[in-house]
Amino acid sequence: MPLRERGGYAVTTRMTETEDQKDGKLEDRPFNPWRIPITDKAKQVVEEAIKLLESYERYYKLRKRTRRPADQTVFERTVSAILCDAIYHI
Repeated sequence: MPLRERGGYAVTTRMTETEDQKDGKLEDRPFNPWRIPITDKAKQVVEEAIKLLESYERYYKLRKRTRRPADQTVFERTVSAILCDAIYHI
């Protein structure tokens, strides 16, 4: 499992990387949904982002009811994967 660490954040992936450039042209890279935080600092960033998103939803009254436990888990894993993928490619 490849591990990358930058600026105190470490995330890992279970899939292979793709190159951002082919034939000298910049290409979109695919999103890797299997990235997870490894270090305590990366886990704290993910937890803080989840709290901020939930606060945003509450402040602007975007949700009429709370998420079911299974949906909350999916939400947290999705936020985690997006942040870890961004951290990995920074």
